[in-house]
Amino acid sequence: MSANDTHSNPAAQGGNTEQASSTGRTAGRGRGGRGRGRGCRGRNNWNNRSGASNKGTGTSFKGNTDGMKNNVFQCHGENTDKQQFPKTVGVLEEHINKTFSYPQDVASVCRSFEIVPLVQPENLTKEEYNEDMGKKMMWETSMKMYMKRTDLMESNTRAIYAIAWGQCSPMMQSKLESLEDYNTKSIACDCVWLLQEIQGITHRFEGTRNVFISLDDAWSSYYAYRQGHNQTLHEYLKEFQALVQVLEHYGAALGAEAPYQDSVNAKIMTGDGLTPAKYQTRLVAVAKKKSVDIGILKRADRKRYGGLWSDLENIPTREDKTIIRLISRSIQPTFELQAPPFASTHKTR
Repeated sequence: MSANDTHSNPAAQGGNTEQASSTGRTAGRGRGGRGRGRGCRGRNNWNNRSGASNKGTGTSFKGNTDGMKNNVFQCHGENTDKQQFPKTVGVLEEHINKTFSYPQDVASVCRSFEIVPLVQPENLTKEEYNEDMGKKMMWETSMKMYMKRTDLMESNTRAIYAIAWGQCSPMMQSKLESLEDYNTKSIACDCVWLLQEIQGITHRFEGTRNVFISLDDAWSSYYAYRQGHNQTLHEYLKEFQALVQVLEHYGAALGAEAPYQDSVNAKIMTGDGLTPAKYQTRLVAVAKKKSVDIGILKRADRKRYGGLWSDLENIPTREDKTIIRLISRSIQPTFELQAPPFASTHKTR
């Protein structure tokens, strides 16, 4: 690795001493990862289009971070693996959990594309602080821990941005840099924005394209998607979820159409004091969940799950609870959707 590449490796910014040793840098703890200013911008030295040694495309591109195990982010058309984005994000989460300090505070960015702010410990009353030594010591310890974790959260989020950027192919970096808000987001090292935009580009929804064409492509991909005969249920659900996330990230709303909402209106409690705005929000959420549930089952492999779909089509308008439970089971984290009895010879891999 050249000296330039060594300087360009950003992964050590998040309190990661193991990775820093492999690149010749010493990891910074606490505020050591802060104050980089423009250091997260893709046009600076350590980015350098992911290094001169990775100018190739396809399998030759391995990214900058050894801990990512050659999992990278590439544009649509650079590779044929539709699962590349979720796989790389999964490895990123694993890397965070293994090498970062307090990974539980930032690892959520890999699952829900959000980082939940830490909650400050509640202050004690004056009487508790002055008279209860145990509570006072516990509060002071909790407050010190809160301050430490808050400080590390900033350096960790900057490190996540740096690692994700370093795993982007030159073409992906070029497309990201062409986005209108790239400069602002890159200076802030907004890792949530970066992962969302990478996902959008992976699915061909790019901010520089005509938005009508891009959104039409996203909807077309959603409606045309089908589970492959040899595709595992886990892979299928991950890919389906990614299609939904791309649509929602760019403003599309599943379940927003009036017929969907009318069909679930009776399920919303009207006497619990909801304001009209909150009632509408809940109505859309329920309609979306049902729309996604139906979509998952409809696009599942008919050889394995066709029996469930046949039952759903043949039930009355007011759905049977058993079928709804089967649909709901298909989106559980365990991804345990059982094949119908007559299709038991087709095993889910």
